[in-house]
Order: sequence, then C-alpha cells, then structure tokens
Amino acid sequence: MKGYNKILWIDGLSAAIAGTSTLFLHNFLITLFGLPKNIILFIAIVNLIYAICALSLAKCKARSLTAVTTLAAGNL
Repeated sequence: MKGYNKILWIDGLSAAIAGTSTLFLHNFLITLFGLPKNIILFIAIVNLIYAICALSLAKCKARSLTAVTTLAAGNL
C-alpha cells in the first residue's frame, strides 16, 4: 500500500497548489477566461477542499474503502 500512499500525497499536494494558485491568480483568470469571479473562487475552494480530503487520507494509517471511493469519485 506504500505506492498508494505516494499517489494520495501527490494528488493532495497538486490540488492544494491548484487551489492556492487559482486564489492568487483569480483576477488574471477572470480576464483570461471571461468567467465571473464567483465561479473562479468556487473552483479554487473546491480544489482546496479536495486537497484537505486527499491529504488527510494520505496521513491516515487505516483507510476505509468508502473514503477512498469518495475521493476517487471527486476526481471525476
């Protein structure tokens, strides 16, 4: 299961980077994509929530199948 743990860490850290970058660059992204500010901020917050879930799962020693399945569904 050590390989899965690395995937969870990478997944969580990449979501945290994406969410943080979106928050810092939201004005640029609004101009670039022409989306409302609320949509851009919603995307950033969803990424950060996903990062919290993935990183908390990566930190756990025992993971439930439900938690991993829910996280996998969040990738869709």
